[in-house]
Amino acid sequence: MEKFGLGTILMLHHGKVIRLTDVEYCPSVACHLISTGQLIGRGYSLSTTASGTKLFAPSGDLYLWSDPIASVGPLHYVCVLLQCIDEKVQVISSKKDEYLLWHRRMGHPSKNAVKHLHSVTRNLKAVAIPTDLTPCSGCAAGKMAEKPFVASTSHATKPLELVHSDLCEFPTLSYYHCRYVATFVDDFSAFACVYPLAAKSNTFRVFQEFKAWAETSLGAQLLRLHLDRGGEFRTNEFSAFMRQSGIEQQFSSPDTPQQNGRAERFNRTMVEKEEAMWHSACLPPNLWQFALETSVHVYNGQPFRRSKWKTPVELWKGKAPDVSYF
Repeated sequence: MEKFGLGTILMLHHGKVIRLTDVEYCPSVACHLISTGQLIGRGYSLSTTASGTKLFAPSGDLYLWSDPIASVGPLHYVCVLLQCIDEKVQVISSKKDEYLLWHRRMGHPSKNAVKHLHSVTRNLKAVAIPTDLTPCSGCAAGKMAEKPFVASTSHATKPLELVHSDLCEFPTLSYYHCRYVATFVDDFSAFACVYPLAAKSNTFRVFQEFKAWAETSLGAQLLRLHLDRGGEFRTNEFSAFMRQSGIEQQFSSPDTPQQNGRAERFNRTMVEKEEAMWHSACLPPNLWQFALETSVHVYNGQPFRRSKWKTPVELWKGKAPDVSYF
């Protein structure tokens, strides 16, 4: 419940004027509420029966009385006319209302943007910024940000112990009529392999190719494969092959790409390198596949902070890459 200010009001109750002090102004509340606990704390006494509630002043005089609301139950209502006599409430309310009005009109900008609005526009006076400002309901709901995922502290200790895989789609058909790229990133070395695909249904075939090449190159077996929940990784044929090969499949939760963050991060790095290369070379868009394969090749020969400035090739093969042919 948002409080805009504090003030004093006069209540006209059955021909008698009653003064209430320290009244909180809360426009979001649908009805006016009187706290009997606050009044009792000031020396008033209370008498409640089924027919209503009577409140007596410290002098013993009847202060006000209320009638029960039949449809609500034990709640009693007081029939009064209200009049605010404290300008403090009106000033606070006016200031905040003006700020909120322009805040909503301008699409919920920051308070600093509203503060400087009059200096860069015409026919607008300076908008006072309230000191007790809290986020409006629209900003609280519409600008809510998801907390970042905690980085994983578990990493593979040798090549092929864990491989991250994903499928990346490109908007333009390549020179060889491919639209998708299957990526495989080794968790230990960050060594990456990519396979352009004409259709998603070819994912299983290129995985078999990657597995055969990687295991033959290193003389080791692929132990775990981390995937998102894409249908290309969950076919009966794919699952049966994984069981027969003794490879553990690790799926991320539905609609949670952050759990496959290693592959997602590599996809972004790969696409950024590829686009930078073909843009700088002034190549047509359909030659992205050549730029992509080149970008992954040079990516594997670059040092990374995560690997203590070693290259993926060195951690994968055990020796530093030779770049003399570049």
